[in-house]
Amino acid sequence: MMDEAVSSPSFRPNRVFGSPTVKPVGIATLILGLIIAGSRLLAFAHAQTETGKWQTPLPVIVLGTIIGMTYGLLAVGLVLIYRSNRIINFAHGQIGAFGAAFFGIAVVRWHLPYWVGVPIALALAGGVGAAAETGVVRRLRKAPRLMSVVATLGVGQFLLLFAAALNGQAGLGARYPEPLFVPTFTIYDANRDLMRARQADWHKEYTWKSMWDYFTPQRGGHGSYWYRWSTQNEIEWKENYRLWMAFINEYKNRGGRVCTGSDSGFIYQIFGFGYIRELELLQEAGFHPLEVIQSATMNGGLTLYEPVFSGLAQLGCQNLGQCIANG
Repeated sequence: MMDEAVSSPSFRPNRVFGSPTVKPVGIATLILGLIIAGSRLLAFAHAQTETGKWQTPLPVIVLGTIIGMTYGLLAVGLVLIYRSNRIINFAHGQIGAFGAAFFGIAVVRWHLPYWVGVPIALALAGGVGAAAETGVVRRLRKAPRLMSVVATLGVGQFLLLFAAALNGQAGLGARYPEPLFVPTFTIYDANRDLMRARQADWHKEYTWKSMWDYFTPQRGGHGSYWYRWSTQNEIEWKENYRLWMAFINEYKNRGGRVCTGSDSGFIYQIFGFGYIRELELLQEAGFHPLEVIQSATMNGGLTLYEPVFSGLAQLGCQNLGQCIANG
């Protein structure tokens, strides 16, 4: 009876993976669901942290997933090229890098919108790939396979050098315009609780008398405005900070770059301690401690290193550090 069941046309074995009826969309949905479920379960996993829970923020997990998918896409491209012409094309990455170099110039120098520059860069990269295929790979189709592979290495090096000549900053990383915000929460922190700011532990030993006199309410002092200061003023400033911090945190979550700055020297904030207070306020705004460190280190370094696209170029400054040095 088993043979009859197998030979019966109505019998269909239960096949999931490997079946031609399984659609790629379903597999992609399953993988995405597993990634989201895994990231959610990490929040309940035990770890050696202060809370005893896993504290890796979701944006970090998503970023790692995107990077992993990028490498996977690169591998898929290599496999497709090999299956089409039986040659491992080592110029595969350089062809994309050439398009990225052009994209950087189109956006930064020519001020093209992102969504206009992307299709142009993709078309250019596709054209370069087609030229490499017809001009090099097909001409060596009857040559030994090793020679064809070495030829793709030469094409890759040529494209790499040509991309560097086209855009010398293409290989430096993080060179495209990125939204930037330096909130300096700390400078108005005293408005939320004036007495707390006045009684900070470090004032007695580290605040100069001339600076302390400047902090006290006076008509000619910048930021020394506590005339007729009341509880209502502090309540309103606390609400202002709640909205402000929510905005900065969402700005960061949507991809904006947030740096750390204190603007000390006013409103009972002194240098050094004001910067530390800024780190605390970033965490109060919803930043993960690792994101606070990132804003104070890497984000600031990138901002000083890369060109500024918000009008400083009109001053003749190549980067923010030069503008600061030039006053």
